Amino acid sequence: MTISILYIPYEQLVTTHNQNVAYENVKVNALIPGLPKILQSCASPGFYRSASTDTEINDALQAMFVQATAVARLTQ
Repeated sequence: MTISILYIPYEQLVTTHNQNVAYENVKVNALIPGLPKILQSCASPGFYRSASTDTEINDALQAMFVQATAVARLTQ
């Protein structure tokens, strides 16, 4: 089994003194520092990518598809 992971970093929500949004930003940001390392450990070797921009995300998804099909094999 091969596991491929694309990590897209969380961007804080803009808040105009909304307590729910501010609470979410605090909770999510508390989890983020260790998340990339954990995700990388879950991915198969060489199958972890991180991307932030639209172009990076598109490129990463295309690369992941090519990489996945290169190792895929049909069995009966």
